[in-house]
Amino acid sequence: MSKFALTLSLILFALPAYATDQMGQIAHTEGKVLHYSAGSARGKRVKDPGTQLQQGDTVATKRGSQADVLFIDGNRVVVQENSILEVKGLQTMEVANGTVLFDIRKRGELRGFEVTSGTVTMGVRGTRFAVRSKEGRLEVGVTEGKVEVSSSTGPLRKRKPLTMEEQFKEQQEEMRQDFEKSIEQMEAQFEESKRLMAAGDFEAVEKIDLEAGMALIIQGSDAWVSAVPDWIDEALSTLGPH
Repeated sequence: MSKFALTLSLILFALPAYATDQMGQIAHTEGKVLHYSAGSARGKRVKDPGTQLQQGDTVATKRGSQADVLFIDGNRVVVQENSILEVKGLQTMEVANGTVLFDIRKRGELRGFEVTSGTVTMGVRGTRFAVRSKEGRLEVGVTEGKVEVSSSTGPLRKRKPLTMEEQFKEQQEEMRQDFEKSIEQMEAQFEESKRLMAAGDFEAVEKIDLEAGMALIIQGSDAWVSAVPDWIDEALSTLGPH
């Protein structure tokens, strides 16, 4: 076998592995962003744009930081401050903590793209949506496209939609979290108990479909559907046009 043929065969042999492992790159950062290679417990600070992401890598941001990730299939993900995103594959990602914005290319009827957070799975069809996971509470908001939400632990208890007053209380609690965390936890538990009693009956569902303009709050197995809150609208609007 000639040297050229041998070299070509080695390149062709390596291509599938490269195509499988190479996910994208961290295109832009603000503040302190850490990159964890798959299986590594020690992260490296991202100092320059263009850091490559492989399958299984994790991106973590600190307070006041942000990472803009571009994937080879055209999808874009923004990891906001104090957040952790694990890239399990081009079609599967996990929000371990914090807030992550997704700008996913339209795929017609395909529903291969999934985002997980804890026991919750979000099946995505070309869309823009935000996921916030914090202290056992998950929020999902959609401004374009559709997201199908389900839980691996069983049916979700879909309760009555939140009233405007309840949504306002939720926003107030979010604003106070950084200042009076311990007090807020007690208040949140109290408000949650009142809301559960007021909600009365619930509908057990295997999945909840979210369309543009809809949001979902999940705590335990209880789920409330509402309109997209202002913070999600404002955050996703910063992504600009597709």
